[in-house]
Amino acid sequence: MNTLTTPLVRRTQAERSATTIENLMHAAVNSLVEVGYARTSTQDICRRAGVSQGALFRHFPTRLAFMIVVADYVGLQMVEQFTSRFLRVEQQQPTDLIGLALNLARENTRSPLQHAWMELVVAARTDRDLQAAIQPIWAKSQQKIRDQARNLLPGLVDHIPDFDTAVEVVTMFYEGEAMNHVLNPLTDGDDRRAAWVGNFLRKMVASAP
Repeated sequence: MNTLTTPLVRRTQAERSATTIENLMHAAVNSLVEVGYARTSTQDICRRAGVSQGALFRHFPTRLAFMIVVADYVGLQMVEQFTSRFLRVEQQQPTDLIGLALNLARENTRSPLQHAWMELVVAARTDRDLQAAIQPIWAKSQQKIRDQARNLLPGLVDHIPDFDTAVEVVTMFYEGEAMNHVLNPLTDGDDRRAAWVGNFLRKMVASAP
């Protein structure tokens, strides 16, 4: 009896490299979240990724060069995570897009990706090389957040004065709240603060000409 067999598909070197780098990115994020920047060694990252340190250094000349790429990866992933969730929920035809955006902003800033980003930012305070390297990454991420907010909330752009500043304020508010939760994980005031911000934005929309 003839049997059909699936031919073995060999991956190209580029595909294998892309997979290795993706695994290293995930491993670095997990290490930053679990043990912090100072203890996130290349050895720990490679152990988590299941590759040798030689594999990491074939792609990145130094630990700093690798962590810069990790910072860029984290920033982009956070924006993509917010966008995909917003679009998925929006398809259910929610009536309160401001409330949806605020809820997702809070969830995003309490995600492992945000925790990893916080570790990088705190380390950059005293590591001048890291600081200089991730400043443009931060600026690019902030611009992408503003651009995506305009794309996702086009109906609010002309109804909230200085829309970009409003997006920046909301982003910084939730980032600060996430930082405070490190020391005070209680959520007693979360709903009250979110309601205040949401009502403030809705009043701006309602009063717009």
